[in-house]
Amino acid sequence: MKAKVKVALISAVASVITAAIGGYNIGIKIEQQNIQKQFNAAVGNSVNIMGNITELNINDIENFMLNYQDLQAQKESLIKQNAKYFDDLTQANNKIAELQSQATDIPILNYKNLALSINGEDIPINQNNSMVTIDGIDYFSREITENLVFNDQNLTIKNNTLFIGKVIEEKANLFEQHTVDYHFCDMYNAVTDSYGNITSNVLVFTSNEGKIQYSLAGKYSQLKLTMSITEGAATDAKGVLTITADDKVVYTSPALGKTSEPLTEDSIPIENCKLLTLEYNAIHNASDCIISNAVIYN
Repeated sequence: MKAKVKVALISAVASVITAAIGGYNIGIKIEQQNIQKQFNAAVGNSVNIMGNITELNINDIENFMLNYQDLQAQKESLIKQNAKYFDDLTQANNKIAELQSQATDIPILNYKNLALSINGEDIPINQNNSMVTIDGIDYFSREITENLVFNDQNLTIKNNTLFIGKVIEEKANLFEQHTVDYHFCDMYNAVTDSYGNITSNVLVFTSNEGKIQYSLAGKYSQLKLTMSITEGAATDAKGVLTITADDKVVYTSPALGKTSEPLTEDSIPIENCKLLTLEYNAIHNASDCIISNAVIYN
C-alpha cells in the first residue's frame, strides 16, 4: 500500500504541475520549457523502481515547486511591465499628436542672406538675414527696402542676390582683364569728379587722346560703365568716349564736359568680342575723363 500511495502521489503531483505549466502565457514559453526539463530530471532521477517498491525524493519536488512559484512571480512582473510600457506608449503618442497639432499653428520661417544689385550695380548692405520667408511670403530687411526704387522694374532673386531690373550674370571687373595696349591713361585708387563725387578704383584718360585695349576672349556680351570729368578740367573742355568691339564701333558718348553730370550706360553691346577698345578724344583743351564701375557680363 505504501508503494502504491507514493506512486499515486507522484502521478498527482506530475498531473498538477504539467497542467499548470501547460496554461502559461506564450510570452514565458522558454521558462516553461526549462521548468518542464527540471521536473522531468527531478522525477527521473528521484524515482527508483525496484520490484514493486517505488521511492521518491521529496526534496526535488519541493525545489521544483519553488522554481514554479518563481516562474509565476516572473510572469506577473512581465505582465506589469507590459502594462507600463503600453501606458508609456499611449502617453508618447498623445504627446506627439499634441505637438503635431501645435505645429500647424506655428509659421514656417526660412532666412536668407541676400546681396543687393540694382541695374548691375552692387549696393553695399548688411546681408545677414536680409530676407525671411514666412509661410511662403518673402519679407526684406529695412536696409534693402530703403535702397529699392522699383519704377516698374523686375525683381529677381538669383544666386542669393536680389536683382532690380537687369539680371547680371557671369559679371567681371573690366579693369581686372588683361591689358593688350594703352597710352595716356592710368588707374587711380580715388579721384574726385567735377561734381565733387569721390570714386575709387577708376581709369582716368590723362590726355586729349587716351586709349586702352582689353582682351576678353569672347566671353562677354554686355558692358556697363560710368563716365565723368575730373574736377581739374577746363570749364569749356569737351571730349567724346568711343568704344570698339574688335573692329566695330559699338558706342559713342555725347560730348562730356565739366558741367556734364556723371553718365552711366547699363548695357553697351560688345558682342562677345575678343578685343575691347576704349578711346577718349578731347575736342579742345584739357578734359580728363574718368571711367568707373566698369563691369562686363552676359
